[in-house]
Amino acid sequence: MWRQEYGEALTAVVQREPGRTLDPAAIRAHLAGRIADYKVSRTIGFRSELPREETGKTFKQQLRDPCWTGHARTI
Repeated sequence: MWRQEYGEALTAVVQREPGRTLDPAAIRAHLAGRIADYKVSRTIGFRSELPREETGKTFKQQLRDPCWTGHARTI
């Protein structure tokens, strides 16, 4: 997610398991009481599959790239 004044904004991207349904409210409800309220992302997106490196780690740069498309600066 892009914010004009700061650049990036915190966004959670969740990979759903096949056959399972989730919505942002359910994720926030699960996190309530487990972590501080200010740590829960206001924006939650869903993907059928997250981009992964050869080691299996999430390829975060590929998640960020669409947010910076069309902007003069990047991180």
